[in-house]
Amino acid sequence: MKVRRIGILGYDGVQGLDVTGPADVFSSANQLLNSEPAPYEVRLFGLRTGPIATESGLSFFADGGH
Repeated sequence: MKVRRIGILGYDGVQGLDVTGPADVFSSANQLLNSEPAPYEVRLFGLRTGPIATESGLSFFADGGH
């Protein structure tokens, strides 16, 4: 099965659910499809590589910049 790369855009002040919600959907799809390699690869992108602070103060790490 072909791996599909999914990019989620994060930025300082993003709501955490806007990052984790889509990531969870694709994670669940990977579990349900139960194939190797996993059909979806999710990455978080930002305006820069490094930590992204959510509105609640949690931080995520962006894999790559724009």
